[in-house]
Amino acid sequence: MKKKTNKIIFFLEAIVLIGGLGWFLVTNVSLPETTQERSVAATIFPIFDITENIAGNMIPVHLILEPGASPHTFDPTPSTLRALSNTDVIYAIGHGFDNWIDPLIQTTGGKKYLVDDGILLRESTDDHKEGHDDDHHHGAVDPHYWLDIENAKRIAQTIAQDLASRFPNYAGGFETNLENYLEELD
Repeated sequence: MKKKTNKIIFFLEAIVLIGGLGWFLVTNVSLPETTQERSVAATIFPIFDITENIAGNMIPVHLILEPGASPHTFDPTPSTLRALSNTDVIYAIGHGFDNWIDPLIQTTGGKKYLVDDGILLRESTDDHKEGHDDDHHHGAVDPHYWLDIENAKRIAQTIAQDLASRFPNYAGGFETNLENYLEELD
């Protein structure tokens, strides 16, 4: 009888030990996060500012190139690389203005989205080159199109549409923020 009792106790102890070990592993093992916070980014401050006004507090927006920094000497920090690895999109000017971002996009696997939809680009003039280094000239078009208020409105609309398609749960909030921002721009 004592042998049978010892076997039962041993069996129960084994079950408790295995159950406890299983519970420990399930609650303490760090599994890779699959639901990291989604975000978006912008190459330069004017596009960041427009994006942030539309996104509000619904989606984090990261600025890649700090105001006053040069894209010619841009060297991303580890925190920038981490932030960009979770971005759904990087809003960019294009037309040669921010090609400096392309190697970073290749590294982080991001997607560049040009915000010039519906904007008539002006031809670049000699006046545009004045005050800039020769390597700052961007070709046949002037990519500084965000400086025109009507273009800023169009950029805001383009970004709001893109955000709504990427984050449909927040589409109503983006639309409200767009309306408020357009009023502010007026």
